[in-house]
Amino acid sequence: MSPLISVSMTCYNSATTLPMALASLLAQTYQNWECVFVDDGSTDSPEGLVKGAKDGRIRYHRLDRNVGRGAASQFALEKSKGDFIAILDADDWYYPGKLERQIEALRREDAVALLSAGMAIVDTRNRLVGVRGFSGDDKITFGPMAGLPPLLHQISGSASPQTVSERIDVAVTVLRPKPRKPVESSLMTTPCGSAWCAPK
Repeated sequence: MSPLISVSMTCYNSATTLPMALASLLAQTYQNWECVFVDDGSTDSPEGLVKGAKDGRIRYHRLDRNVGRGAASQFALEKSKGDFIAILDADDWYYPGKLERQIEALRREDAVALLSAGMAIVDTRNRLVGVRGFSGDDKITFGPMAGLPPLLHQISGSASPQTVSERIDVAVTVLRPKPRKPVESSLMTTPCGSAWCAPK
């Protein structure tokens, strides 16, 4: 049986970037995951976006006030039921095979307790502006992600959960195809860092 991965996602006023994060999670080739979503006292109503994803694996929790990323992450960790923990910030997105490739690596190497991925840093037009955590032999490809962020930014402007759901479905459909080139290390795109933790 495939181990359950708990994806911790904390959010504070990230409605413009959250749709891309959610779509990238829904597009994962590895399906045995849960998302512990913690709204850290946001004022931009992320709950509608989470409900618009229409996926029972995403569990929404709202904190009464903003307590900060550390406390919100600890809350998510305490609510996690998975064998492994992954972190996906509300302003990040995963390549479709990220969870699958990392869980395969963790299952193959018993001595590995922590896994991290390199990242491609993109601007608001989805242009590569930098990389972090790649060696010279790594390939950076964007595959099906190119041009998608502008579409997803529209999701947050919708007042209708049905429209949000339809737009997330479109995004997932675009995300699912395999990249044109093999993705070797660029498993995640983000302006921030992210890591995998050892089993709880």
